[in-house]
Amino acid sequence: MIPRTLSEDEKRVLRHLIVSELDEPEVLLRQIPFAHVTRHWIEGLPSIDIEVEPGVERATTTTRTLSTEGNVSNENGDPIGLIVVWLEQGALAGLEYAWFTDEPPTEWPSDDQISVKMAKYES
Repeated sequence: MIPRTLSEDEKRVLRHLIVSELDEPEVLLRQIPFAHVTRHWIEGLPSIDIEVEPGVERATTTTRTLSTEGNVSNENGDPIGLIVVWLEQGALAGLEYAWFTDEPPTEWPSDDQISVKMAKYES
């Protein structure tokens, strides 16, 4: 796959999950215009690998994921998935949309379907 710029939906989901409770949210937000999709995890599904251009400021965090995650619900409020932002050496490295249903999602959910919560991932 030839790297491409992030779609508007991918940018929107990243901005929604990079919230002020994080350390250095402004650094990660500034990476978004310089981030490129290098691979879809599964063709036709939303999860992607991301690479930030060399020379763009990196966060000092050593964790592999954001300390927030996005719980995704359907119109009835039932949980249908989870979104995780992956980091590598202080840079955006992936955007994962895991699903709990029988049918995988083919597009990113709207902001009103995503509730942001603090996660407890180990680095």
